[in-house]
Amino acid sequence: MNIQPNIVTKGGDALSTSVTGSAVGAFLSTHQPRWQWKALTRDGTTYSAYGTLGTKPTTNVLYESSLDHPTLVRLMPFTGTSTNTTGGIRVVGWSMYMDGANEDWVPTVLADISLTRTSGTTVKNAVSGTDFYPYAGGAVTTGTPAPNLYALGNTSTNPPASVVVDALGSQLIQVTCIAPAGDFGVMWCVL
Repeated sequence: MNIQPNIVTKGGDALSTSVTGSAVGAFLSTHQPRWQWKALTRDGTTYSAYGTLGTKPTTNVLYESSLDHPTLVRLMPFTGTSTNTTGGIRVVGWSMYMDGANEDWVPTVLADISLTRTSGTTVKNAVSGTDFYPYAGGAVTTGTPAPNLYALGNTSTNPPASVVVDALGSQLIQVTCIAPAGDFGVMWCVL
């Protein structure tokens, strides 16, 4: 919380910044996003199966949750191949449980998003020195609570689609992707 020490009041024709009595003003501010880029290993055209692991997942992990990370994750998916007109991302939250001295990492599918784009018409974006093509359309196919998808459609004039996923209670956030070919990645931030 940021505290405003003075309150501006209007007195007559001039502004006064003096405070009388015990008046105090305050305003709240929220965590501001810091966008990051993550190249993803593509699963192919179908998602890999998930099950409990005896070791912490490391592939396609965006971040490890801690007290300084809020629970909302915003993702903007991109493909590295201009001819990919379909694709998808799966957001998986992992939680670690102790079984005696052993770690068990248990996955929860937080969101499945199917993605679409118009081949060859979406403007390329240079991200991390590599050209990628943003998806402009999509649909939420799985997620509880339901992810918020911001997608205006599939024309070259629309901005990239993005999705906000609630990752409450997850210790690791992992994103996997499916697409017919090529590289894949996401711009992401926590909110």
